[in-house]
Amino acid sequence: MLIIFSRQRSEENNSVDIQQLAEHFRSAAVSIPFIYDLPPTGKTVTSLRERTSDTEKPVLFFSSLPVRAAGALLTTLKISVDFCFDVTGKTTAAVITEIEAALRAERKNIPLENNSSVENLTEPVSERWYPVVYRSECSGCLECVNFCLFGVYAIGGDNLPFVDLPDNCRNGCPACSRICPQGVIMFPLHSDDSISGRSPKQKAEVSGGLDKLTDLIDEMA
Repeated sequence: MLIIFSRQRSEENNSVDIQQLAEHFRSAAVSIPFIYDLPPTGKTVTSLRERTSDTEKPVLFFSSLPVRAAGALLTTLKISVDFCFDVTGKTTAAVITEIEAALRAERKNIPLENNSSVENLTEPVSERWYPVVYRSECSGCLECVNFCLFGVYAIGGDNLPFVDLPDNCRNGCPACSRICPQGVIMFPLHSDDSISGRSPKQKAEVSGGLDKLTDLIDEMA
């Protein structure tokens, strides 16, 4: 088993002890900077792609991001994991219990490796704000492409939108998430659980076009 642990932006907020997780499950672990802030072409993401691309070991990913948003982000970054956990507000003991329950539910028997090493990856990062799209549930309506005033989105070869220029996004703006008819656009750090992906979002009835988007952005000012 391989454990990937995304540290929070502030070390003071890291309530889960990754070394204890590694020792409990006798598994190698990798500690990385806050994954939402990582550049997609940086050394950390590249390393994780290589480690997870052809391994037969179950890969467990832990972060303070909502599970749905984290899963979409990992898919975008082409990092393959088997389980994704949100450790927000949880103790190490609670996380261990959650892992064991998930493994039992999937009927996975994890061979003990007697390897509880923790590798700490570092990379300079800056705080970012951008949307994460759950593309497997996207209808391809392109409302986000047409509404976004900042050129964040582009259309892929599959005719579905993708986040092309994430750092063009205005800090704190969740407008595209609010107008997405399918509710598949998330801002993982937003305080509204329906926007962050922490709770299911009802499909929106979109009307008003650019005028509506402008009104939503004006609310952020």
